[in-house]
Formats: sequence, structure tokens, C-alpha cells
Amino acid sequence: MKFNKEELCVLGRKAYEYVKIYARLIQKHVSPLWEPYRSVGNTFRDYFTIYGGFKALCSSPYMHIAVIIGIVVSILQHGTKDSSVAKCAELVLGVIPDLIGFTIGGYAIFLAFGDDDFRQEISGDAASKKHENHEFSSGTSPFMVFSASFIHFIVVSIISVIFAIITKHLNCDYFVLYFLCSTIFVYAVLCALAVAFAIFKISRYYDTYSSIKKSIPKDNKL
Repeated sequence: MKFNKEELCVLGRKAYEYVKIYARLIQKHVSPLWEPYRSVGNTFRDYFTIYGGFKALCSSPYMHIAVIIGIVVSILQHGTKDSSVAKCAELVLGVIPDLIGFTIGGYAIFLAFGDDDFRQEISGDAASKKHENHEFSSGTSPFMVFSASFIHFIVVSIISVIFAIITKHLNCDYFVLYFLCSTIFVYAVLCALAVAFAIFKISRYYDTYSSIKKSIPKDNKL
């Protein structure tokens, strides 16, 4: 069956219209399904940007220490009876959940720390300009920086737990898997230390704020 040029053009236009109709139908029904994923992705992007991105992650002393300890432990355990990845996974699953509970409690303390005036002092655009040289990223208020440090620990801990669940039933002696499991685990523990330092830092901020507030004569207070 042969078609002339005009008939081919007509068929092409009809096919194009059908494709557009089906594309709209797919977009109408599939797009709402992707909306929750898009929301989670945007939230993760915001947290990771405030934390400092891959630059902060790769330059973190906690990451460097975790990698060194992971290499040393993996070398020492390789070939021994305790070198199975499952052993490392059991250790992770026994420790990390408790640390997550500790951190969530610490985050609740942080959110309730100080008075309303102090929380306003360390949050918002004005606080961002006052503290442009803090260690995570410029243009972000200390309140959001501290929040990002808490969230970072929770994210790393959850990654560690998921990795441990996956490798728990692998009764094998793979150096790379043992290294990854131990490194992520040690990094999660060190992130708990970073959270403790964040709580100490906010306490020091509040101590300085309280001292300045007390030094102002009552007549000059608004």
C-alpha cells in the first residue's frame, strides 16, 4: 500500500496529536505519584546545601578519621574468624539505634534551648549576616546550621543501618564490604560527637548572649 506525500503528512500530524494526547494523560496520572518523591528530594537538597555539600563532607575531619579507622580495622580483621561482614553488621545494629534516640533527644533539647529572644537572635536573615564566617556555609543562620548537623547524623546513621541490614546475612569475608560497613559505622559514631559539640556550641552562644544581656542596664532594655 502506497501513500503519497500529502497522505503521509496527514498521518504524521494525526500520529503527533495522538502522542500529545497520551503524553498528557500519562502526565496527568503519573505526575501526582512523583510529587512526594520530588518533595523529599527538595528537602534533602536543602539540608545537604546548608550542611555544606560534598565539599564539607570530603573536608570533614570526622570523615577522614572514619576512613583511617575503617582501613586499619579492615586490615586487622581480614582473614580472622571475626572478619565476616555479618559481625560488623550486628555491631552496627546493636549500637546505632540507641545513638539515633540520643540525637533525637538532643535535637528536642536544642529546639527548646534558651528563650524566644535568643532563638530569634540565632535564626533568620539577620542572624545569617552576623555569622557569615561560620564553619558550614555562608549566608545561613546558626539555627539552620545546627539543625543540619543533627539531620546529617540521622541520615548517616540510617544509611549505616540500611547497609548493615543488607549485609547482615552475608557470611563472607569481603574486604571492601567490611571496610564500607566499618567506615560508615565509625563515621556515624563520630557524627554523634559532632552533635554533642553542636549542643556545646549553642550553649556557649547562649552563655555569651546571656552575659551581654545582663550587662545592659535595665533602663536601656526595650
